Amino acid sequence: MRRIGIAFLYIIAALLGIGVATVGALPASVTAAFAVESSNGQLALANVSGTAFNGRADATIRGFAPGQPPLTVRNIEWRISKWPLLLGTVVCSLQSKGPELDGAAELTRASGGVTARNVRIEFPAALISSRVPEASGWTTPGTVAVKADQLVATPSGLTGTVELNWRGAQTPDLGNIGEYRATLKGTDAGPVKVELTTMHGQVRLDGRGEFTFVNGLRMGVTIDIQGPSRDRLMPLLGLFGHRQPDGTVTVQINSKPPVRPAAVMKQS
Repeated sequence: MRRIGIAFLYIIAALLGIGVATVGALPASVTAAFAVESSNGQLALANVSGTAFNGRADATIRGFAPGQPPLTVRNIEWRISKWPLLLGTVVCSLQSKGPELDGAAELTRASGGVTARNVRIEFPAALISSRVPEASGWTTPGTVAVKADQLVATPSGLTGTVELNWRGAQTPDLGNIGEYRATLKGTDAGPVKVELTTMHGQVRLDGRGEFTFVNGLRMGVTIDIQGPSRDRLMPLLGLFGHRQPDGTVTVQINSKPPVRPAAVMKQS
């Protein structure tokens, strides 16, 4: 009887292995269709190739706010670990070497949410300003490096720390203006805390604020300029914010999308 039980376990393991291997042999379009459906219309994939477990595609992400253009990221490759699927967990390694994004991350999706580990990504800083309608005419040189060791997203909120480092920032009048770091800290419930600091440079930025998916980014930033151009440029910055007694300028940022007239009429 014991031998029959052991043989039965071997048969089940073999069947599971065959099932996993069969899924892995399916085309990458199967995984792509699942990802698109899970995004609720936020994601579209094109030029899909490979298999369900090892594939590549070009991804187009729809803008999150009205007037925000979509973002297309080319040459995204994924590798899905087979055996965690048996436990209902998807472990996926992502890598991109395209002109829009260069880096890698590991995503784990389970019933409780999504965990991102070892996130190391770089992209041109212009990708940010080109997707903010108010900054569409602003040329933004340099690169932004994103780092997160572990980030957990659940229905209740975001847990973890993300660092964004902007290197090579320039302006036509001042040339190289400095290097900056934005730190985002989430503690599950409540808004994500945002801090902006200047690592070095003649344009000093110091900001504190918070981010939620409902209200967007709300942040106050203090701006100062060091060097011979301070007396000439600080009055101009004062047109966009409030001059302080020490000569610095504070600017309030509120990225919440404006309420559309149609929505107001519908509510009323």
